[in-house]
Amino acid sequence: MTDPDALGRECRRLRARLDELRSSWLLARGGPETEAIAEAAFLELDAVCEALRASRENAGEPSAEIPPAEPVAERDRRLLRAAFMQSPVPALLLEGEEGVVTWANDAALGLLGQSRAYLGGRPLAVLVDLRTRAAFRSALTAVARLGGRRELDGRLVTRLRPVHTRILLTRLEAHGADRPQILVTAPGTVPAESAESAGSSSRPLDDIVSQTRRADLLGSVAGVLADAGLGARDLLDRVVELLAGEFGAFAAADVVAGEELRRVAVHGGGEGEKTLWLTETGRGMLDLPGRVRATGRTVIKPHFDDARMLGTDGEGVPVAARLDAVSLVCSPLGVGGDAPGVVTVVWPAAAGPCAMAEAALVEEVCALTGRALRSRPGGPG
Repeated sequence: MTDPDALGRECRRLRARLDELRSSWLLARGGPETEAIAEAAFLELDAVCEALRASRENAGEPSAEIPPAEPVAERDRRLLRAAFMQSPVPALLLEGEEGVVTWANDAALGLLGQSRAYLGGRPLAVLVDLRTRAAFRSALTAVARLGGRRELDGRLVTRLRPVHTRILLTRLEAHGADRPQILVTAPGTVPAESAESAGSSSRPLDDIVSQTRRADLLGSVAGVLADAGLGARDLLDRVVELLAGEFGAFAAADVVAGEELRRVAVHGGGEGEKTLWLTETGRGMLDLPGRVRATGRTVIKPHFDDARMLGTDGEGVPVAARLDAVSLVCSPLGVGGDAPGVVTVVWPAAAGPCAMAEAALVEEVCALTGRALRSRPGGPG
């Protein structure tokens, strides 16, 4: 690693992973995840030692030789892939330290409830829930750089519900590959039928359920919007409550107050989560709604790619981790610019990730609500 820019990038990535580990540690204090987090921290130290050793050697300084991890023979690698293709054990092949999925067997597709087209080219970390994602990323980096084999307890966000499993990561010595190849398996889980076969057989039923749900929610929202006795603030609060109840999610509304946004309604979860999301004692909790209002465009995240997207609480722990969040939709109230506010809906792991039809329904409800708010005297702020 002779390029100073490359070393700088490595340091920034390490800093980000350490921040994730620190947040996870604060969140899991005394919980069952602490052992995995501590082990991940030691893996990061191993990776730093290896990077420093390589830098010293490139600079011409002598260093103690660290024996390389035992390579996997090409013949064994081919046998592994052939064995796992039809295996009932979920298995995926990842590339690089980012862990981009390049191959998955049928059992993995069934477990995750996703198709090959969806998984291909996507980092597997986005399908690991926020509580265990930092430990997974550290283990992945250690395996990619140092070789060998690592295992940890994790929770995968599937199409139906979160799945607790033991995750095993093994680096494969793939001849001719420019980037590390990592085999990930999840033994001890019971895979569902493959996503492709399940999707084709259940699609008509899914469509009927989706259309019925849309009609029910829009009917309830229309009843609220037609209630002339509701002021703008109460109207918005009722709509947010309907969204939270419909999706089993957390929902919040932020409205324009002067030059800033102010949180005026929160629904879903217990009193602890409501207080956390309403008090705004942390940092960056209104950054995403502010961007959405400025652009007038809805942000849809079926899977969180940034744990700090909802800001952090007073202890520096990401709010998304506190809420055990897996998906979000943040939409302006109305169509076009100068919206009077923004609504954010966050799906927790217990509810499963949001579907695109649900995201579109949230956007439609927000557009209707925005038009209704403009006709109410005083506005929601």
